[in-house]
Amino acid sequence: MANSIKTPAWDFSISNEKETGRFLFWLARCYALSLLIVCSLLPFFGTAYLYLFQDQALFFKDFHFHELAIASAIMAGGFVTFVTWKSYQSSGEPLLRWITLGLLGFTLVYAPHGFFTRFADSNLWLFLLYGPVSRVFMAGCFLLAMLRHGKPVDPVKSRVRINYWAGWVAGFLLLDLLIFVFSQYPLAKNLTLRISLEGVGAGLGISTIMVMVKRKIRSPLMTIFAISIGFFAQSSMAFTLGSPWNHLWWFAHAIFASGFLLLSYGVVQAFRTTQSFVTVYSQTELMDQLRKANQTLERLASIDPLTGVNNRREFMVKTRIELSRARRSKTKISILSLDLDHFKEGSSWK
Repeated sequence: MANSIKTPAWDFSISNEKETGRFLFWLARCYALSLLIVCSLLPFFGTAYLYLFQDQALFFKDFHFHELAIASAIMAGGFVTFVTWKSYQSSGEPLLRWITLGLLGFTLVYAPHGFFTRFADSNLWLFLLYGPVSRVFMAGCFLLAMLRHGKPVDPVKSRVRINYWAGWVAGFLLLDLLIFVFSQYPLAKNLTLRISLEGVGAGLGISTIMVMVKRKIRSPLMTIFAISIGFFAQSSMAFTLGSPWNHLWWFAHAIFASGFLLLSYGVVQAFRTTQSFVTVYSQTELMDQLRKANQTLERLASIDPLTGVNNRREFMVKTRIELSRARRSKTKISILSLDLDHFKEGSSWK
């Protein structure tokens, strides 16, 4: 009797393995989260280093390089905008509509920043203003996108309305013209204006991340999106601290470009899979679904569909397990077998 009550030593080893597995899983999760935080803040550390320990008077003024960099950014922006728009047409998610508008607005408003590079010496503000304005608009659209996360999808007809998208394109081109006109007035030639615009852009980016945290919007794609937004906010901070053509100013461009490339990767991956930002599952969610599917398959493979009791295969598996347990614990085991006549007639079993 004592042998039947006492738990074998091997049960404790399994329990310890489970506890160790849980702790290791928790530790790995904390490590992964730490890596994300550190990688997300790398632009901040780079900005602090350049601002505190580098000579701010060092300049790298190269019009050709800047024009090439902006042209590359505009081409990438146009491609990613189109891919996002196609995903929106497929899924109809309001979130994707605002992300599309943010990318489209950035691409069209940012383009003159490269076009007017040659005017940087004669009218610096004509050259500079397009950058912060484009970043502010994109950050605002991304904040609206997060606020619309999980809302009902847009009707199919509204997704492909040419007038809707043409109206936005016309509005962006008009904004380009207004910036051009505004830059000719003394009011535009104010450092405070540029700093304020960059501050608004950074504030909108931080607000977007706070909304994601508060609403618990979590998925691999949303993680990429959040890190990208963080990069955009940190680039605005670097633009504020830097001066045109110095190393910190170039580094701010590099931060923004890194965030944009990361966001582009997420958008393209979504387009290649579900064409949705909402119905994208994390690795944990996929593993849970696979685990449930495997449990269902195992249950179906181990029962008789007519009676719902264990079939011969499951009977043999459990018999081997019980025999092994009896040998380890040195206890006796009995097997009772019943033969039921006329079982398949089944009328008396219902």
